[in-house]
Parts: sequence; C-alpha cells; structure tokens
Amino acid sequence: MREKVAGLSLSPAMDRTIYVDDFCLNEVNRAREATAIPGSKGVNVAKCLAASGLESICFGFIGGPDRAVFISQLNKYGVRSDFLPVDYPIRNNIKIVDLRNSTYTDVNLEAGTPTEAQLQSLVEKTAQIAQECAYVALSGHVSKSMPQDLYKTLCGVIHENGAKVAVDCSGVPLLSAIEACPDVIKPNIKELCDSFDVHLVNRYETIECAKRIRERGVKNVLVSAGPEGAVAACEDGAYVIQVPSIPVYNTVGAGDAFLSGFIYGQTKGMDIENSLRHAASFSQAVVKNHASDMLDFDALTASLDEIEVQKVD
Repeated sequence: MREKVAGLSLSPAMDRTIYVDDFCLNEVNRAREATAIPGSKGVNVAKCLAASGLESICFGFIGGPDRAVFISQLNKYGVRSDFLPVDYPIRNNIKIVDLRNSTYTDVNLEAGTPTEAQLQSLVEKTAQIAQECAYVALSGHVSKSMPQDLYKTLCGVIHENGAKVAVDCSGVPLLSAIEACPDVIKPNIKELCDSFDVHLVNRYETIECAKRIRERGVKNVLVSAGPEGAVAACEDGAYVIQVPSIPVYNTVGAGDAFLSGFIYGQTKGMDIENSLRHAASFSQAVVKNHASDMLDFDALTASLDEIEVQKVD
C-alpha cells in the first residue's frame, strides 16, 4: 500500500507573519515579533503531512535568488522538494496578527506566469509523482494568467497514474476541477458560497450544498468554517465536525492542515469519521501554535479526544 503523499504549489511564497498589539491603519505600528517560513497552500499541506510521519513531496514552480534558501528551509520540515525551475521570484505573503484585538490581515502577492513549455513539464512531473503516491493535493490559487482548467487536467493525470487527488481552491478552477471527479475537495465556507454563487445561513444548508456537489462525482466534500468547525458530505454520509474553543495564535495553513489530516487518515486506511477527526485535530494544532512552530505528530493529534464528529441525516 502506498503511503507517500505530495502537495502541488504553483507559486510558493515566504509567509511573513508580524505580531503587533492594537494594529492601526495610517500609523506607525511597532512589531512585537515577526516570523518568516516557507508557505503557500501546497507547501503547507506537504509540511503538515511530513510532520504526521508520511513521506511527503512538494512540487510545482520555483525560481529567483531565494530558491535555494526556500528549498533548504522546506527540507528542515522533512519535505522532499521536486520543483521545476522558472525565471520569476518566490512571492512574499504578509500577515499582520493583532493578538490583543484578534484580527488577522493578509496581503498576498500575485504569482508569476509559467510558459506553455513549463506548464507541459508540470503535467509530466505530476504524472511521475502520482506513480509514487497514494494522494496528491492540488492546493492554492490559480492565477488568471494560467489556464483555469489546469487542476482539471492534473486531476485526470493523477487518476491515470494510480493516485487519489484532493483539490483545495475556489472559483473557476474549482468548478472546472469538479468535472474531473476528484476524490476530495475542501473549500472553506466563503469559497463555497463564492464559487457556487449561493448564500448559506447554517450548517444544514451547507451540507445540502455539499451533497449536491457530490452528485457531480466528487467522493468527499469537506467544508471548513474556522471556529465553527466543519461539515462534510462523504461516501458514507454527511457529518458535522465541532471543535473546542481555543486561543487563536495563527490562521496561516489551518485549512491546509484540515485537508492534510483527512488525507493522512485516508492514506492510513481509516474510516471517514476518524479521518475527519484527524482533519480537525491537525487544524487545531496549527491554530493554537505560532506560525513558526515546528509541529510533530503528537502536536497534530493532541486534540483528537476533544473533537466531536456527528453523522447526520
């Protein structure tokens, strides 16, 4: 049984988190602390899965003068890098965290644009990696300069080469990817509403929406909702996942950790309920630690007994 996993990052970034007290617009703010770590959704998934003990690969595009430093830092997390070179630099993402007022402000830079030849190389690289892996996660924004059906194409390639595929994105790339029947999708509640042009007022409406998406051929639809937990429409039914209230120190990668926990459970042969329990616990571990903290399996699973997973009609 394969236990190797991979995360695609079309545009890796250095995630720079700045902690302040009483952040004010149009004023000089003094940072209390700052961190810089390898990031982007695909990178976060690969890091989290490596921390769980699975052999983890991160692939995609990377370039610029910081390429070697980025890969070296990623390797410290136990992630094997298998990127294709490009001639544009790594992005910088800025998060301003005001712990006193519980605000979290993101400023994400746009990605560069790969050439058609580089995109074709990515398709070939994806096929190669899928042959090694149980799961491949396609996570993150597909810039408008790239083909909006790219994830749909890669889903087909991954399935053809014997791996399962998870998709975490929104908008046209998500709608297109669904046509290829991925094994898992994981939008958050806002991404779900925006992508499908719906207004969902409670978890039961969200479950019904997720069920309708399943009818299109997606096996498992996971919808995260931050401190409200999550809901899921899966192969064996629908679920509500409730999480304990905890202090929030970091929101970077919480949704990515949720997807990682589900992939971990499925790769280890767990049933849906236990996979969802691990998803929520992995996410809680990210939220209650600083962005720069290196998590291990014990940290990722520390909240398992506090997670409530309820099957619903």
